[in-house]
Amino acid sequence: PRPARPTTSPTPTTSAPTETRPTYPPTLCKNPKQNLVEVQMTTDFYGNLDNSFRIKMRKEGKFKKRAGVKKMESSSTMTLTRCLPRRKCFRVVVYDSYGDGICCNYGEGMYTVKWNGEEVVSQKQFTD
Repeated sequence: PRPARPTTSPTPTTSAPTETRPTYPPTLCKNPKQNLVEVQMTTDFYGNLDNSFRIKMRKEGKFKKRAGVKKMESSSTMTLTRCLPRRKCFRVVVYDSYGDGICCNYGEGMYTVKWNGEEVVSQKQFTD
């Protein structure tokens, strides 16, 4: 079992989220049958324990993992870019295994999804 969360928020080690990987401007995929998807997620204070995301592709009626980030650092930002088949259906799934959301009681988490450089969703508050 996981220990109970403290009633007060921990003091973050940095004043702002740090980026763990460099971010590059969107580029078109070399294959004309693919589109570029970019998922950016900023974790809360407990990101190393319970925040992650997956990109899933629909295949034979079920969504199966295509790419994702399972282990993230706390109070950090991770960007994942992939070229994915244009005529397929995808789902981006954001996980918070503890169920307390990624904003705002335990940090300023958020996520953004872009398709060929165009933002399709951006969410700061979410709970399971």
